[in-house]
Amino acid sequence: MSSGTEDKLLTRRQAAEVLGFQPQTLARWKWEGREDRPPEVRVGRAVRYRASALYRWIAEREIGRAHV
Repeated sequence: MSSGTEDKLLTRRQAAEVLGFQPQTLARWKWEGREDRPPEVRVGRAVRYRASALYRWIAEREIGRAHV
């Protein structure tokens, strides 16, 4: 398991800020059942986003990047 800020759990608001979206966009994607949304972590009733998974999700969608 990695340590440091990579594995920090982000709130929906923090994750949306990283992505440049409104938090409601992430909530709507979850409600719509979009399978291509960033992976979530459930902590009790709260939804969180692991920073490392969020950055990996962004990298997977990079246009013009050679697939490794």
